[in-house]
Amino acid sequence: MTYKRILVGVDGSEQATRAFHAACELAASQSASVHVVQVIDRDRLVRSPYGGGEEFYEHQVNRARENVAACLAEGRRLGIDVQGETISGSASLLLGRELPKEYEIDLIVLGSTGLSAVERLLLGSRSNYVLRNAPCDVLIVR
Repeated sequence: MTYKRILVGVDGSEQATRAFHAACELAASQSASVHVVQVIDRDRLVRSPYGGGEEFYEHQVNRARENVAACLAEGRRLGIDVQGETISGSASLLLGRELPKEYEIDLIVLGSTGLSAVERLLLGSRSNYVLRNAPCDVLIVR
């Protein structure tokens, strides 16, 4: 199977970094482009009992932008056609439904779990949602 447009979700976790590198390897081998996305769920962060608030949200957005910028720099260093963005919203819906349709993605690459301690116990809830709902192939990287 040949892939032309690969979407990779990142969040700063080790698994997401491995997913990004796997996406780059696939892109290089198939002359595909990579679209890197980090989703920040503003509502979830602001209402969080663990700190929340606008200041915390802005801090998380800045960290996400730095993370995406690092991925873009690495992809370009590797000679990959790479674009990226930080988006506010539901990671599950954006990665699993909306962005694949909007960008005509034919492969989604995700880490098996994210930064949350609960997600590390099982296959991440976002990864699981994307697996069940994506309109294209999905690669989960451990």
